[in-house]
Amino acid sequence: MTVGIIRTGNSTSIGVVTTKTLISPSSGLFMPSDAKALLAVKPVLASALRTTVESTSVRLDIESADIKGMSPFEVLFAPVGAGLGITFSTFSGKSPEYRINAALGGGDSVNVYGTALVNNSTTAPEAMAYIVVSNDARDLQGQIQKHAKLGTMTTAGVTTDTDVAGTKYSFSGGRRITELIGLFHPVVIAANDALVGGIKYTSSEFVDSIPQELPLFPFMFGLGATGSVLIPGVSRQRVNIPVKSGRVNIQDYLNCGLLPASAGKFIDGVIYE
Repeated sequence: MTVGIIRTGNSTSIGVVTTKTLISPSSGLFMPSDAKALLAVKPVLASALRTTVESTSVRLDIESADIKGMSPFEVLFAPVGAGLGITFSTFSGKSPEYRINAALGGGDSVNVYGTALVNNSTTAPEAMAYIVVSNDARDLQGQIQKHAKLGTMTTAGVTTDTDVAGTKYSFSGGRRITELIGLFHPVVIAANDALVGGIKYTSSEFVDSIPQELPLFPFMFGLGATGSVLIPGVSRQRVNIPVKSGRVNIQDYLNCGLLPASAGKFIDGVIYE
């Protein structure tokens, strides 16, 4: 058994607007001829040549006509925050790894995309991803293929302890949700801003009525509007939420006890099987 890692290529600029950009080769990223399992993906994001204090949030999409059940697979890069000047810190959350557990036939082609979720960046982020594969189908024994669906980036408002509704989203073909993912994106940075809170998930297709909430990483900024942007990363919570068969509709809500002075944005999603 050999487990290997395939890079999508050199980092690719995804621009400063919300445009879906191919970050793998235009001819397709081909898996090795003896690859039998696509185990995981690890997206990597950076921002260089900055001209202002800013933060960047980006979506990753993997699509393939060769791999059964590959679409949709929508997840999040670790958000990046940046300051200016030698006295300011920069911070990027730990690059996440998302399990996929998809069977391969060898030579399968995939396309990988990056999409900026907020078009307030002055510097185009550079994105790439690493695909983890195995030449032994036994690595999939006992594993179920994962799928992932994201909602829509939504303006959060500044009122605390209030449910702010996102845009309802849906998926089909799942039996249970295994993980909640999401993040809060600060758009305008003010001195001593902070965030503490979470994202609620509701659906009439959840089998049980047990509450589901994703705790967001708390964060805070430095003293002074030109200070650091500190975003701990993608918030993730393992869960086991059985869902009814057919289409599952999810309504999300942000509820925070502390919010930045200017309205930021939030996005969340689910990983399911």
